[in-house]
Amino acid sequence: MTVRTGMEYRRVKMHELALTQFERFMQMHWDLHKGRLAGLGPNSEKWLYTELHLAEEYEKQSAFGKARWHPSAPAHYYKATFEAAYLDATRIANNYQVISPPIRDWKYLVDKEKIGQGLHSATFDDAAWKTTRPGVETWAALGIPNYFGPMWYRTRLPVPAVPAGKKVYLWVSREDGNVKLWVNGQHIPYVNDKGVPQEEFQNGYGTPISFDITASVKPGAENQITIRGTRVFINELGTGGLLGPVYLYSEK
Repeated sequence: MTVRTGMEYRRVKMHELALTQFERFMQMHWDLHKGRLAGLGPNSEKWLYTELHLAEEYEKQSAFGKARWHPSAPAHYYKATFEAAYLDATRIANNYQVISPPIRDWKYLVDKEKIGQGLHSATFDDAAWKTTRPGVETWAALGIPNYFGPMWYRTRLPVPAVPAGKKVYLWVSREDGNVKLWVNGQHIPYVNDKGVPQEEFQNGYGTPISFDITASVKPGAENQITIRGTRVFINELGTGGLLGPVYLYSEK
């Protein structure tokens, strides 16, 4: 289609810019799930600054979400739920050694009765559990859009050998609610920014979190990982538990 007037050109250009931003947004989501972590931080900043610029440029057209309460509503929600994961992904890629592929597929159980007993054991038989891929399937897609409570995730994977004395970490890229972790049946406390151990990470909102699993992981062998994700409050994400892939990384 050939544009015939200046107004038509401006309209087509505005839609082209919106589509480009959408493509960039989806590419970052895909890169996180495929293990391309190093470029996520820079690409995230580019997307964010572009979104803010477009909201300003097209304010009169009420495009790109400029609002009285924020320069750009899409940028506001992006910073709240996506930006931190992408910046942290690049931090890990630049300063550590990623030692696992993205862990995307998990056996899962909706624990509506809050049984919990033994579900974290390394020898627990989860053969009858269904499989989900967080980040692709939300809790709504699993048929529990209004569920508030714990979801159990389990998987097994080989962990490569790590040089002696190097710490190993498990990274949850994004989540919604509380997260509690076990590796090979052993509970791994979450240590906050102040160095205080906690039973579990609490009140996440698309937040990336790392657990030091050095004491429990078995390098050079198969390892069993259990995560309990609990949705605890209503928010714009409208889901719960894991929202993205999990990775293992170690000190270089």
